[in-house]
Amino acid sequence: MDLQGKRIAILGGTQINCQLVEAARNMGIHTTVIDYYQPSWDKSPAKLISDENALISVADIDAVVDYLDKHHIDGVITGYTDSILGFYADICEAAGLPCYGTKNQFAVFTDKHLWKDVCRVHKIPTALEYGPELLELPDTQIDFPIFVKPSDASGARGATVAHNKEELLASYALAKNYQKRGEVLFEKYLDGPEVTVFWVFIDGKYYVNMVGNRHVKHNQEGVIPLPAGYTFPASVIPRYLQEVAPKWRRAFAELGVHDGMMFMQCSVQDGLPYVYDVGFRTTGSLEHHIQKAVAGYSTTDMLIHYAITGRMTDDPDIEKRIEQGLHAPCYNISWLMRPGTIDHFVGLEALDGDDSLICYHKAHVEGETLPPEALGQLRQIALRGLGATKRAEEIPDKVLKLQSLVDVVDPSSNSLLLQGMESTDFAGRILGLE
Repeated sequence: MDLQGKRIAILGGTQINCQLVEAARNMGIHTTVIDYYQPSWDKSPAKLISDENALISVADIDAVVDYLDKHHIDGVITGYTDSILGFYADICEAAGLPCYGTKNQFAVFTDKHLWKDVCRVHKIPTALEYGPELLELPDTQIDFPIFVKPSDASGARGATVAHNKEELLASYALAKNYQKRGEVLFEKYLDGPEVTVFWVFIDGKYYVNMVGNRHVKHNQEGVIPLPAGYTFPASVIPRYLQEVAPKWRRAFAELGVHDGMMFMQCSVQDGLPYVYDVGFRTTGSLEHHIQKAVAGYSTTDMLIHYAITGRMTDDPDIEKRIEQGLHAPCYNISWLMRPGTIDHFVGLEALDGDDSLICYHKAHVEGETLPPEALGQLRQIALRGLGATKRAEEIPDKVLKLQSLVDVVDPSSNSLLLQGMESTDFAGRILGLE
């Protein structure tokens, strides 16, 4: 279907939601960004690049629906954060517009207690969970380390690893500050290689469309390790498709999942991915750019298409494209920064000259300050670079070279960058490079 001239409303004007604005405009769609901030680079930058904007809280369902009706909006979309998904479902229902998930499905996949219950029912590998009685036990009866996190927060906010009782109590207090419904999750911390599994749902069929190694780095004291990048395809793909994916398909069918996309962060234990986080939404790691370059489709474009038409895609070759993308050698570099003020980026012109790089995306801009409380959160990613190679064996050298070209510098000419990926991170993890 030709979407030229159609109108879409994007809920939330954050920096990352600029991706939705740009994707929709590239499809010829008129964009309107809705949130309660004035257009600005620090509060609502997506409003600065959209065709129109509206100063309305997305929590004010009636006001948003009234705006959609008066401005003849054809579809609504949101992404990258769990907190708006419930409002998104309510708005779509009230306005009679397509919504890729139901409010109940969003409730399940934004609450770690609920989706972990799904895992237990369907025997899907996940971390062992403990109840709040853990706080009353002595050190000697607790199997440290313990991963402590809010059950309904995202972006690694409020998530820490406790190695003793004192740290456990401090972690609990921190998680409570980020918890919306007063619940905190305690689970056995799984230390090991990590992968992220990406799914796309089309007309009630469930496809694993990417599986990437999530290269986390222990480069900061006292916080959870953050990803310095991703490499694809992960060597766990054959075993995941055989042993885990069928269980998830049964779970999705039971929950009535029909359309949309999902990502799952997993820790690999004895060669099998154990899921520890889930998002039923677009992901900030921006793999849709890779998908479009190597396989000719984009899950972000599909969600935009769904918002207006009620269908994910009209492409008769989509299954072939998904299979092609699943096994394509590619990479995603995340340049991590410590808290501080960005004066300028170094080396971006060198990235522009690399033929394997598809694109790069600034998560922060010059003059922006990353506060100390961002430690251990995905906000520490300053820049992402996404690319693809012809052969899997080319990935390590390409990633290490590009990674070394970039710096993020503060006003005193000090580097803000943290340690990135190293040559030892790739061995045995990339399918075709074992």
